[in-house]
Amino acid sequence: MTVPRNTGEVRHRISVKGYSMSREKRSWGGSVMAPRHWIFMLALVLGLPATVRAQDPILDMKKVLLTRPNSDPQASEEKQQQERTRFHTAREIQLCGIIDTKLTTFGELRAALSLAEWADVSRTDRDDPDIIATDARMRFRIAQRYRAGVRVLVERGDNDSRAAIANLIVELGLNTRTALDPALQLTSVEIDRLRRAGFARNLTDEIIRLTAVDNELVRLHALRALGGINADPSRAAPVLASRLTSGNSVMVRRIAADGLLRLIATAGYLKEQSFKSPPVWANDLDVVTAGVEVVGHAAAGLTDTDAEVRRCCAEGAAHERRGAVSVLPARTRRGPQCRPAIAQPA
Repeated sequence: MTVPRNTGEVRHRISVKGYSMSREKRSWGGSVMAPRHWIFMLALVLGLPATVRAQDPILDMKKVLLTRPNSDPQASEEKQQQERTRFHTAREIQLCGIIDTKLTTFGELRAALSLAEWADVSRTDRDDPDIIATDARMRFRIAQRYRAGVRVLVERGDNDSRAAIANLIVELGLNTRTALDPALQLTSVEIDRLRRAGFARNLTDEIIRLTAVDNELVRLHALRALGGINADPSRAAPVLASRLTSGNSVMVRRIAADGLLRLIATAGYLKEQSFKSPPVWANDLDVVTAGVEVVGHAAAGLTDTDAEVRRCCAEGAAHERRGAVSVLPARTRRGPQCRPAIAQPA
């Protein structure tokens, strides 16, 4: 999906998780692209020089990220400092150029955020503080672009685009670490809390807004995303619980109940995985917080007329009492009864 910079650039042809949604108007009048147009486009691509077709902004970014200053050890300290300053300035300019002009899709932005070559977090005492500072600014710049593109679609995109962007955020899931604003003055405890939560949690506001739009398909995708992005339980649980009222369709209530269960399941799973140093992780406090929020809100669905809603809510409410948070991930994989599919409109 192309990242929109304004409303005129919102693309209405989107492919997410194997299905395609299209509202793009085609000048030749057909519902699918005519063969001659495919032939023309293929010929155009094949006719490009290999160097042009082989351009990869992610590869370019990797190369720049791996560069390090190479000062002459025989030079004076002042001369070496001047060389380092020139190097870091040029490196940041290169990275800015790639981020601002070459990363044009959500997929490219996500891939750039996920690169292992970033040195924005200090790992040893020998790490270059200027490299750390530059990389922190650049990763945050990418995160800002990603979130800005999401906001455009949430505010002004059509319903297909909104449903698709909710799915795209879920794909970020538990695999993309957060990008902190280096200008923030945070304590070490706050930094650790934000880092372990992951990047997708930063998009909670946008997902919550999508749960309130006037299209049920969008709401269903947004509710599913809210339960699956490791959102802050204190913010996600009230929204999910509010959709358990009888005024909502059974599909909405099932997905909201499943979302509550997954809030606590995700926290338990991330704590189990923390010893592997994943990009997103949880500690005991995160698990307890999720448990308290789920137990406090799951009661709203215990008297629901639908058995699946009751089952999910009862199980979520029971976990804290029986002290079995760690078994939640296995439970949620046992079957589809608490993970209802979203039906496509006829």
